[in-house]
Amino acid sequence: MPLYYDFYIVAREGNITQASLIYHIAQPTLSKNIRLLEEEIKIPLFSRTNKGVELTLEGEKLYKRLDSIFCSFCCNDQEVSDEETEGSLIVGVTRNVVDSYLGKYLSLFHQKFPKVKIIIDMNSPEMLKHLLSTHKIDILIDYLPNADYFAGSDLIVKTFGKFDTCFACSKDFFNSHDLSNITVKDLTNYDLVLPGPSRRRQFLDDYLQERNLVLQSQVEFQDWKFALEFVLRSDSIGYFIKEEIDKTELVPINVHSELPKVCFGFIYSKNSFNPITSKFIQLISNLSDIDF
Repeated sequence: MPLYYDFYIVAREGNITQASLIYHIAQPTLSKNIRLLEEEIKIPLFSRTNKGVELTLEGEKLYKRLDSIFCSFCCNDQEVSDEETEGSLIVGVTRNVVDSYLGKYLSLFHQKFPKVKIIIDMNSPEMLKHLLSTHKIDILIDYLPNADYFAGSDLIVKTFGKFDTCFACSKDFFNSHDLSNITVKDLTNYDLVLPGPSRRRQFLDDYLQERNLVLQSQVEFQDWKFALEFVLRSDSIGYFIKEEIDKTELVPINVHSELPKVCFGFIYSKNSFNPITSKFIQLISNLSDIDF
């Protein structure tokens, strides 16, 4: 959808330079995105002239179809109610990223904008980074900080959630062991279930390295839900985000030390931006306790 929006504003103004000035998008980015869209759909959309650009017949057809979606944003956003807003929102997420919170936010967004089609693309971090750079997704939600997303000058990164972490075990294990005065170092004496190679694990390893500590585990899970089920049914201690275990039978363990927080955030391109994405960001920012 971002490529289509860039096409729409250029078609609307009839001039790439004019569209660049009005919508504050770099002219080279607009030109590049028009070429990418033409290559993607294999249809020439503009004829270049000395005065600017002119729509081809196919470009005119596409412009008319998009006009019903985008005109409310470009003309007067207040004239169209939330319930009548149409379009799509493509959200890229990595596995394990704020499952419950993302579901809640998307549900609220759907209630507010029922005619907006929501598409979730769950993929590897590498693939999502590629999809974001080629404008195949509107916005990416991932762990932060992440150095990969600060290299691109056109990327905007905003934190929307900070979550506490904890070690936890089953009620039976907690009741049968004295865990009231243990420290993180004492956890080396127990059977541990830790995250597999991931940013979440990296945050924990960085925390441990700063304190010259090492925790080993015989069992590692990439998916926290599998880890939760395993810990519930074993004499093990697992590492989780607190919100993940709030409504489970797991008991958090006080290790007398502040464990690392896990942050999540938005990553999106400022040069190719679906207007509906801004409504999604605004809704979550209003619900979040993070200062945007």
